[in-house]
Amino acid sequence: MMTLEKSVEEFIKSKKDYYQQWIFEEPIVISAAHNADFVKLQKIMYKLIKEFVIGYKNYKNLMPVSVEVEKVLDVFNQKEYKIGTYRTDFVYDTNNQVKLIEITCRFALNGVFLSGLMDAVARETMPKSLQNIKIKDQYSPIYKHLNEYLKEATSICILKGEDERNESKLYTDILKRTGLVVNEVLYTEIDQNFDKLEKAWVVSELSFDEILSFSKDTLLKLISANLINDFRTVFLIHDKRFFSVLGKKELQNKVLTHEEISFFERFYVPTYTADEAADIWIKAKENKNEWIIKHRALGKSQKIYAGLVTPIREWVAIFESADLKDFVLQKWIPQKTIKGAIGGEVFNDFVTGTALFFDDHYFGFGDFRTSSHPVTNKVDHRKATALILDEEIRDMGKIANFIQ
Repeated sequence: MMTLEKSVEEFIKSKKDYYQQWIFEEPIVISAAHNADFVKLQKIMYKLIKEFVIGYKNYKNLMPVSVEVEKVLDVFNQKEYKIGTYRTDFVYDTNNQVKLIEITCRFALNGVFLSGLMDAVARETMPKSLQNIKIKDQYSPIYKHLNEYLKEATSICILKGEDERNESKLYTDILKRTGLVVNEVLYTEIDQNFDKLEKAWVVSELSFDEILSFSKDTLLKLISANLINDFRTVFLIHDKRFFSVLGKKELQNKVLTHEEISFFERFYVPTYTADEAADIWIKAKENKNEWIIKHRALGKSQKIYAGLVTPIREWVAIFESADLKDFVLQKWIPQKTIKGAIGGEVFNDFVTGTALFFDDHYFGFGDFRTSSHPVTNKVDHRKATALILDEEIRDMGKIANFIQ
C-alpha cells in the first residue's frame, strides 16, 4: 500500500522507457508569463462552464439537446454541480498565440496520470542551459486534489463501455497500489452491481449512447454516487457545439469582466453550429482551406475534416450530407511547427497541446501531440513534453522550442 503520488512514480518507472521511443528528446520550454496566461484562462473557462451548465435553461437556444439528453440533465440537476476534468486542446498560430480548439471530458481520467510521466521526462531531459533555473511544479498539486475525491472512498468503480482504448488499463494498477479495491462494471450490467458503487469513487468511461441507455431509475441512483465526470459535463461541455457557445456575448457578459472578455478573445477560435451563420457556411464550402469541420460528439480525431487536406469532392459532399447537422465549422488556424529529434531522426512537426483543467484548478500540460500532418493522429503521431519556467530569464542558451 502506498500514496497515490508514490504509485504514479512506480508507473513512471515501469513505463517511461516505453513511451520515450515516441517523445522528443528535448522538452518545449514554457515561459513563466506564458504559463500565467493558462492560470488566468482556467479561471475564465471555469466561470463560463459553470454558468452555462447550471443556467442551461437560459442558454438552451444556443445549443439545444435531444429529449433523451434533457432527461439526463434534469436528473443530474438535482445534485450540486462539479465540473470534473475538462482537458482543453490548443494549437499555436504562427505568432505563438494559443488558440483553443477542443475540450475533452467524456473519459474523466484519460491523460491525468500519463501527464505525470510527461512531466518527469521533461525534467530529466532539461537542456543544460536551464540546469540552474527555477522550474515550476504545476503538476504535483493534482495529487492533493485527487485525494479530496478519494478521502471518503473505500473502493474504485470504473464504469466500462465498449471502447477498450481508454486509459483505465494504465490507471487501474496505479489506484490498486494505494490499497483500494478496483471494480469494473460494464454499463449493461450496472443495475445488478449498484453495491459496487456504494462508498466508491465512480469513474465513467461511457459514451453518449451508453449513458442514454440508462433508465431514469438507474440515473437517479447514479446521482448519489461519487461520480466523475458529472454527466452534465459530458453532454454539454464535451459537445463541440459548446465552442460556439463560448463565443457568445450573452454568456460572456454574465460572468466575465470586460478585461477578461478581451483576454479570452485572444484564445478563442470562431466556431459555428449547423443552425447558425448560414452565410459563413456557404463561404466555407467555397473556401475550404480556411476551415475545419468536426463532428460534434466524436473524439480521437474521428470525422474531422481540415479543408486544407480534404479533397474538394469530399469536402462538398459533407456540406450536402444529411449528417451536416451533427458537425461544427471552425476557423482553420495556420499553425507553427516545432523541431524535435528522436533517436537521431529530426522532425519538423505541427503540435497540439493540452491544458489540464480540473474543477477550479490548472495542473500544467498534458502531452503535446506532434505530427507531420496538420491534423494529429491522421498520419503519424509523436509526443513532446513541456518544461515550465518559474522565473523570467534573458539568456536562454540553445533551446530548440521556447514559448514566451
